[in-house]
Amino acid sequence: MNEYSGPNRVLIVLLVIALGVAGAFAALWLKSKDTEPTDVSSVLQAEAPAAQAVAAEVIEALLDYNSASLDEQSSRLLAKTTGAFRKQYEELLAGELEEVLEETSASSSGDIADGPDVSFETADRATAIARVVQEVTARGAGTRNVFYVMRLTLIRSGNDWKADRLQILSQQSV
Repeated sequence: MNEYSGPNRVLIVLLVIALGVAGAFAALWLKSKDTEPTDVSSVLQAEAPAAQAVAAEVIEALLDYNSASLDEQSSRLLAKTTGAFRKQYEELLAGELEEVLEETSASSSGDIADGPDVSFETADRATAIARVVQEVTARGAGTRNVFYVMRLTLIRSGNDWKADRLQILSQQSV
């Protein structure tokens, strides 16, 4: 009697089919898993304008302030922040900053001279670099211009980008 007849033959056929299906699945899975650098670049390029817009809003909010409307300005800024940056800004406001600004009638206006240039560390973390100029006026101190180079770290929070950390890389007053 042939040992490959009846139930044994069916099992062998099923085993060959199962191996073929497993091989086809593995090949399709490996092919779909390939991510080309151009795929990553196109996704990040699509995200860059949103990250750049938030960076510009945060930087402009930091540059332009008036002691008479500090509450409104800080609310606008805090809506765009998270993490360490938010905590530091809240601590700064909770200190004597608001009183000092009101006592000196301080105000400032500024412009982004260059940037913000956005680069991505990951899909959810970006860095924006900007060169800015700020004109600061305070009663008793006159007016001075300050030039900064700022680095702002942004993180994705849900569908939005938020400022997580601010670093002043250089500063010059004239």
